[in-house]
This record gives sequence, structure tokens and C-alpha cells, in this order.
Amino acid sequence: MARNDLSKSARERLDKQRIDQRYRTFRTLIRAGSVVLCIWFVGNAISDLAGKDTNIVVGLLLSVFADLKFAASIALAGTATGWAIVERWLRHNKVEYLQERIRQLERNIDTRRSTSNLTTRGQTNPSDRD
Repeated sequence: MARNDLSKSARERLDKQRIDQRYRTFRTLIRAGSVVLCIWFVGNAISDLAGKDTNIVVGLLLSVFADLKFAASIALAGTATGWAIVERWLRHNKVEYLQERIRQLERNIDTRRSTSNLTTRGQTNPSDRD
């Protein structure tokens, strides 16, 4: 069945499913990447100790533990930042996708309605930033 054979609501549902699937795939990639990155940080933190005859004292254990905590916190912060950027990008794309339909519905309710002068992606008008 070709996409053009579908009704408008069916195409919208199909588009929504595709966007949702892309989002879920990207979310899974972020999660898997975070796990791999954490394992890499842990491996680097303890690689200096591997295969060597060392006398591990409490100070050394604490420094390795502190390195692991620092590496994990950096990885978590980076992952959270990446997640936020992706979420913002997806939200702006969805706003842009729906904006004309929303404007049409608002015009049907009130023909004298004025615009908010936001961009099509829902961001502040550049002339208002000054």
C-alpha cells in the first residue's frame, strides 16, 4: 500500500509512529552509549593497576574510587546534556510540524486573532531578543 493511498489521519498516525520509533531508537542508542562510556571510564581508571604487583593502601583505594565517581559523574552529566539537546530538537521539530494546523484551527475559532510572532519552531522572534 502506497503512502499516498492513506487518508490524512492515517498518514499523520504513520508519521507519528515513525517519529516515535526514531525517538525510541535514539534513546536506546544513548543508553547503550552511556553504558559503554561508563565501562570505558572504569577500565581507564583501573588500568594502571592491572598486571602489576602493587601494595594497595587505603589512600590508593580512595583515589581510585574518587576517580571512578568523577568519571561516572562526568559521563552522567554528558549523557543528560545530550538527552536534553535531543529532546529540545525533537520538541522544536514537532512544533514546526504542527504549527500550521494549530494556526488554522485558531483562525476558525477567531478570525481576528493576532499572531504571537513566534518562529515556526516555537522560538522567540529574533527581533524581540534585542
